Amino acid sequence: MDLIILACFNSGVGTNYHSFKENIFVMEFANIALVRLFQFVTVVLFTFLVLGYFWVLIFLPLDVAMLLVGIFSGVGIPEIVSTLLAFAVIGYLGFVLCRMRELYEMVLSIGIEIALIGQAQFLRFGDMLDSIKK
Repeated sequence: MDLIILACFNSGVGTNYHSFKENIFVMEFANIALVRLFQFVTVVLFTFLVLGYFWVLIFLPLDVAMLLVGIFSGVGIPEIVSTLLAFAVIGYLGFVLCRMRELYEMVLSIGIEIALIGQAQFLRFGDMLDSIKK
C-alpha cells in the first residue's frame, strides 16, 4: 500500500519536485490519516450498534404494548381501559423476565460484549498508529 501511495504522489506531469524524504513524510501522513479515518468509522459503527441494541431493548415492550392496545380496542374494550390493560400485561411480562436471572444477565452481557469488542478494535488502531509513527 505504501508503494501505491508513493506512486500516486510521484505520478505527475513534468518533473517531480518532491525529494524522497518529503515523499516519505507525505506517505506517513497519508497512512496516519487513513488509520484515523478507519478508527473514526469503527467508533461510529460500534456506537451505533450498542445504542441500537439497547434502543431495541427499550422500545420493544412499548411496541408490544401498542399492539396489545390495538388488539384490545379491536375486541371492543375502550381505549383507556385497553391501554391500562396492555401496560399491566407488559409490566407482568417484564416482572417475569426479570425473575429469570440467567436470561436477564445474558441479554445485558451481549450488549456489554459488543461495547468491549468495539473498544478492542479501537485499541488495535492505536497499536497500528504506534507502528506507523516509529
